[in-house]
Formats: sequence, C-alpha cells, structure tokens
Amino acid sequence: MRNPIRRHADDLVRLEAPVDEGADPATPITSATVTARLYDRAKDVELAEDEPSGESTLAVTSARRLEVGDVVRIEQNDSTFVEATVDVVNATAGTIQVGTPLSADAAAGSRIARKLGADIVCSPYNAAGANIETTDWGFVGEIQHDHADLRRGMLVRVEITLDDGAGRVSLDSFDTTVV
Repeated sequence: MRNPIRRHADDLVRLEAPVDEGADPATPITSATVTARLYDRAKDVELAEDEPSGESTLAVTSARRLEVGDVVRIEQNDSTFVEATVDVVNATAGTIQVGTPLSADAAAGSRIARKLGADIVCSPYNAAGANIETTDWGFVGEIQHDHADLRRGMLVRVEITLDDGAGRVSLDSFDTTVV
C-alpha cells in the first residue's frame, strides 16, 4: 500500500499524484482541472437489496455507520455514481434516505462511500518543460490537517479525476493510510 498522504510540520497534508516517467505532459492534460476526493473506508456500506432508478430510500448493510448530513457516493449498475446527502438514517429498519434519488438501477452489494470534505483541487508540478524521460511530474494538492475528520492512521480511499472539458476521467484511485 502506498502512502501519498503525508503530514508536514506546517500542519498541511500534501497529496501527490505522480505520473509515470515517459508519459508526456500534454497541454490539454496540464491545463485540465484535476481534483481529488477522499472517502472514509471505515464508513463504507453496501446496498442490502436491489434498488430501482428513482429510489431515494435505500436498504443498507449497516445504517449505523452513516449519519444525517453525510455526503455519500452510491455506485450504480451502469458504472456511474450518484453523490447525495443523507437526510434520514433509520438504524432499526436498516435504511437511509438520500436527497438525490438514484439515476440508474443499483444492485445489492453496490458500494456506498462516505465522502470526507470538499474536493481538493490539484495543480501540476514539474510539467512545464519536463524532460519526460527523466523527470517525474504529476499533480499535487494540499489539505488542511483538520480536513473533514482526516486523522493519522485513518484508512482513506483517494480518487483522483481529470476534467479536460470533454468529461471526467479517472486518473487514479487507491486506498492509503494517513501518516
């Protein structure tokens, strides 16, 4: 497991998304919007039942892991996700109600991930004039140390995406521990 989230003495956490040597830092990529989203892996739950498009009350495997106000990302059958705020948690019934209904069907076992704070905007580093054969380059963003419950030892899912205006593309996703 790699650890790209590191604490610094200035109370900032640095998130780095290096790109392999030999990849050309083309202008459309380096001028794109690159964002990172953090998800709390300990709070992941799954759908307990198949849910149809348009549904906003969802049966989940562990309603106790989520709280009213949490922002979650729900995986759907068509490989898209819905991001929604949890409006109601019914631990007895094992359901949550979200403010944005599903836009596609979602199968039992589909992941619901709790998002940590706002998106982190990343900037390119070493991309301008880089010798692509020898220079590491990529994207970097800084996070305040108190970013949405982020703490040392926490298992976090990091998803880095790029939007060049033609649509969002995943650059990388991985689990890591805050060190």
